[in-house]
Amino acid sequence: MCRNHKFEIWNVKQTDNNEYLFYIDIEDFRLLKDIRRKTSCKIKILNKSGLPFFIYKYKTRVLFVVGVILFFLISNIMSRYIWNISLDGNYSYTSEKIINMLEKNGIKHGINKNKIVGSEIETLIRNTYPDITWVSVELKGTRLIVHIKENFDRTIVEKEDKPYNLLAGKEAVITGIVTRNGTPKVKTGDKVMPDTELVSGMLEIIGDDGSVVSRKYVLSDADVFGNVVYDYSDKFPLIHEIKQYTGKYKRALSIEVCTAGINLIGLPVKYDSFDIVSDTSQLCIFDNFYLPAYLVKYKYNEYITLKEKYTKKEAEEVANEKISRFLKDLEEKGIQIIQNNVKIEVNENDCCSSGNIVGNERLGKIQYITEDMKNQNDIEEGTDIADERD
Repeated sequence: MCRNHKFEIWNVKQTDNNEYLFYIDIEDFRLLKDIRRKTSCKIKILNKSGLPFFIYKYKTRVLFVVGVILFFLISNIMSRYIWNISLDGNYSYTSEKIINMLEKNGIKHGINKNKIVGSEIETLIRNTYPDITWVSVELKGTRLIVHIKENFDRTIVEKEDKPYNLLAGKEAVITGIVTRNGTPKVKTGDKVMPDTELVSGMLEIIGDDGSVVSRKYVLSDADVFGNVVYDYSDKFPLIHEIKQYTGKYKRALSIEVCTAGINLIGLPVKYDSFDIVSDTSQLCIFDNFYLPAYLVKYKYNEYITLKEKYTKKEAEEVANEKISRFLKDLEEKGIQIIQNNVKIEVNENDCCSSGNIVGNERLGKIQYITEDMKNQNDIEEGTDIADERD
């Protein structure tokens, strides 16, 4: 009879008690009254589902419904902005340093996604930090992910496809040069100053009579190594302060939204001297949907200050540790340490370290060859010479 009346029912199942289970639309259910009377059937509603029943169920819970609507509305609005900036692959430069640089240039938390231009951010980072040779920007949810590759041997990986020279970036003594493309301008043993031309991108074609008949401008390619001298100086007093922790501490908990903070758990700190250790977690709904809200846990550790004086041996150990850190920073940048000429002197009040460190490193920074430079070469030669361009 439902079929004859074109009532839509589905998932019809017969039970062991000779009963039938099925689904039916609410409008058709209201029309079952006559069929039920004719067939003497008993109808029992087991479950109600769908938007009309949901609205009816929560019609008295206005605040809940409004809250759900506001949640989706605010989520939609917030998804249009960047609330988390993270970096991947950076080593020499800290994430904090690069993020501060981006913020100074307008790329900061809360920026609209429509204002994010990946190519501009990539160029900005490469121009600010020459050692960073590859940058890729990725948007995921409310996250801006900056992928970075650093170049520790100071070579340039990405170059524009136009002729260039290689120049010295610092004062050095050349220890080796292997030229694959271009004209070498220095040899082993030469002392060069910053911006000295190492390899020229200009190749001169010499005729049978020994004169220059044409010029060809190329992308210089060479391995140039040189010894570079790094000055080192450090001084610290023998009398120094140390912290002795008492073992007493207090904790606090707060939620920070943008720049405003709400203290959830906080105790008055009456310590004269204390350290604050904080653990900040940004709230996140899904993997890449970050919110401008942070849960911050604070721990206040009490300490007292004592004064001590280094012995000569202790002062030398501290000085050597500082020198070792300086050498490690150089080595991480691809610099091979050749000589360590730093001397340590300990007097009655201070410990002084001074001298220089000689490191062998790859040299070469790019100087693109402009039309003016080409014309200047012709003027210096005093003749009109044709040039080939790659």
